[in-house]
Amino acid sequence: SPITVLYRPARQAALREVMAGSRERPGLATAPASLAGVRQMIRGLRRGEAVGLLPDQVPPDGLGVWAPFFGRPAYTMTLAARLVQQTGAALLLIWGERLPRGRGFVVHVLPAPEIAPGASAEAA
Repeated sequence: SPITVLYRPARQAALREVMAGSRERPGLATAPASLAGVRQMIRGLRRGEAVGLLPDQVPPDGLGVWAPFFGRPAYTMTLAARLVQQTGAALLLIWGERLPRGRGFVVHVLPAPEIAPGASAEAA
């Protein structure tokens, strides 16, 4: 099924064009990092589609929380928790591991810890 990925366009025009071209794939939709993009993701989840959030997206002031990251405070998004709470979607952690000597990648998929019903997005 299709997947919608939240993104923020690059500031440099040349880089923006390269990135836009790399994101044009069958079954992949992009949503801007804005309220309209979040609504697009919610609609996709309600249709049973997948959505993707990249960890390098910094939330606007007031929409994130400070959380420990490798022992240091980092401002991080609460959007994944809010999407789960609004739609009941399953939350998965997915990352790629580069293999030595250019042999490719291994993709890892793990279920995220459950978010307690009624938990604040910050606690989640």
